[in-house]
Amino acid sequence: MIYTVQKGDSLGVIASRHKTTIEALMRLNPEIANKDLIYIGQQIKIHENEYVVQPNDSLYKIGQKLGVNWKEIAEVNNIKEPYTIYPKDKLIIPGEGPVPPQVETRVHKIERKDTLWDLAKKYNTTVAELEKLNPGVKARELQIGSSLNIPSEGSTGVDIVKFYLDQGYRLTSDYGYRTHPITGVKNSFHGGIDFGGKPNGYPITMPVDGEVVYAQWFSGWGYLVGVRCERGLTHLIGHMSKVVVKVGDRIVAGKTVIGGVGATGNATGPHIHYQINKAGSGVRGDGYWDNPRKY
Repeated sequence: MIYTVQKGDSLGVIASRHKTTIEALMRLNPEIANKDLIYIGQQIKIHENEYVVQPNDSLYKIGQKLGVNWKEIAEVNNIKEPYTIYPKDKLIIPGEGPVPPQVETRVHKIERKDTLWDLAKKYNTTVAELEKLNPGVKARELQIGSSLNIPSEGSTGVDIVKFYLDQGYRLTSDYGYRTHPITGVKNSFHGGIDFGGKPNGYPITMPVDGEVVYAQWFSGWGYLVGVRCERGLTHLIGHMSKVVVKVGDRIVAGKTVIGGVGATGNATGPHIHYQINKAGSGVRGDGYWDNPRKY
């Protein structure tokens, strides 16, 4: 957020108005060498990063997770002792950068013989992810009866739509019911999201890490690539002009080029169709689809 200095403003007044501190504003605006020297019309960057409180969160845990002193979070949000917060509360987070993508979580109560390795396997996640969601947890010292944050099913913390829009794509057809662009059938269900706005052959990357499980021509999909991510879901992209990976290749999010934008199969022009199928449902999905907007 950018704020334009008005008559009568001081850095202290601006900080108070936006629930931040003079020090934080000066960190964000290094051109301000003296807190008493700002001028009317000057544009000042105001941080207002927002975090949504998850079950089992505390200010201390949030601070560890985001690399921010928990006392600063309490001060900025005017939270007093005993520093009580509740799930779904929205907190302003001090700092220069954006808050990392949040992963939706659920809570697991630790039982006798539970280990992080067993829980990671049970909930289709990784030990590293569990450690990230539970700062300070010690793999070999889990306390019976304590709560552990677990990723919600299918949650990756990745904003797939934002990933492509930030590259200059346009969202041309959303997940859900629509009039089919080729057959004209009304209330036809669209099991993915379409992104256009890029020319034929434009290099495609994916927003998730994983292993290529499909790299082929498939009927109305045209050329497609399917990548299975950590949690067993398969992320597919269709209508590609060409495929440049093969089954078994490892994909690095945002880096590995899998092929080019195209209009192969049943398509009206160059675009990509992005679909997420649940484990074991094959290429078509047969109705076992997840909405890419969830991720």
